[in-house]
Amino acid sequence: MNNLLFTSFESFNYEKDNILICDILIHNNCWTITSSWFLDPTFNPPGVGFGNFEGSNGSVYSTLTQSDGKIIIGGEFTYYLGLPRNRIARLNTDGSLDSTFNIGAGTDDDVYDVSIQKDGKIIIVGGFHFL
Repeated sequence: MNNLLFTSFESFNYEKDNILICDILIHNNCWTITSSWFLDPTFNPPGVGFGNFEGSNGSVYSTLTQSDGKIIIGGEFTYYLGLPRNRIARLNTDGSLDSTFNIGAGTDDDVYDVSIQKDGKIIIVGGFHFL
């Protein structure tokens, strides 16, 4: 059968016409699916395609789309797209890593959930002792 995907989805987020999905079984990766249930070709980290790379080296447990369309991800990963990001990162609207999101060394353990306050401050919850 063609066009089937077998995995376990840890996190998903519906935003406007697309659904953001992060899997934990096959690629530890995030994709967007259009309202027509096709992969969104505009959401693709530079130079890579669906199914041929590891987005992170660990699970993504939580996703949050900000008002500007950028996506904050939290989980058990320490790298995303080959760059060090200790358990929290932000993606640009095209799925590439946002290099302007700097939280220093990150957390010392997993991030389970991400939220945002009305004033724009980001709240993270997890098993960590410091950020």
